[in-house]
Formats: sequence, structure tokens, C-alpha cells
Amino acid sequence: GPNVIRFTPSLIIPIEDIDEGLARFERAIAQFVRS
Repeated sequence: GPNVIRFTPSLIIPIEDIDEGLARFERAIAQFVRS
């Protein structure tokens, strides 16, 4: 639907890269909410 964000990383992505990507996304959302 229009209110969904889908993440489709490679199946062989290292867990560290997933953690970093989600941390960046979380910071971006927090910054958006504060503005």
C-alpha cells in the first residue's frame, strides 16, 4: 500500500550491513519526525 516501505536486500548481505542500513534509516526517520 501507499504507507509501506519495503526493504529488499541481497540474500547474501552481511548482518553488519543490515544493522548499519537499519540504523541509518532509523536516524533519518527520527530526524524527519523532529522537523
